Amino acid sequence: MGKSSIGLGYRTRAYGDRSVALGNVTEANSYAEVALGSYNTLISPKSFYQWNLQDRLFVIGNGSSYSNRSDALVVLKNGHVGIGDSTPTEGTLVVSGTVVVSKDIFTKSTLTPNYVFEKYFLGFSSEAPNYKFLSLTEVKKFISKFYHLPNLPSSTKIKKEGRWTVNRAVELNLEKIEELFLHTIEQENKIQLLQIEMQNLLNKIEDLESKVIPHR
Repeated sequence: MGKSSIGLGYRTRAYGDRSVALGNVTEANSYAEVALGSYNTLISPKSFYQWNLQDRLFVIGNGSSYSNRSDALVVLKNGHVGIGDSTPTEGTLVVSGTVVVSKDIFTKSTLTPNYVFEKYFLGFSSEAPNYKFLSLTEVKKFISKFYHLPNLPSSTKIKKEGRWTVNRAVELNLEKIEELFLHTIEQENKIQLLQIEMQNLLNKIEDLESKVIPHR
């Protein structure tokens, strides 16, 4: 037992100083850690006797035996939270499993794809000065060489990094949607010009026919 530590329940152990272990075979190994529940996972702490941001602050175990230890919730001293994840070091919230949301999810975005329209209609964008609107010919050339859309990460890169930021993915998807609208508008303009040219040709043909073929 650590100094000024408490262990209550069945075979609970509070090894870290000022730690608390409650429940069924739980262990609180780091300084000021609180472990509840049943058979939480065992992680060697950075320190038993002083505050370390990488150590656990709170853990709820949901394991069933010594050979089947697991955690429902883990909170580190740096504020990182793991749900179904015993080592939430990759982000502020790490979830191992399916997330079901019944209402809205809000995210703070640093960039919106309005730069697509600004670049197209104004010729520049202060939000994304390096952005370039590509023609369909240029897009086709890029895809045939790299097998993914311009400005989107390849599957190889995503697999290598093991993640894809959701808010950035939404921004890039919106960028491609806006580009599709512009390409569609261009195609519509070309179709309208062709229709006008065709009508002009038909008018000329009718005019020639009226001159060549005498009226009866």
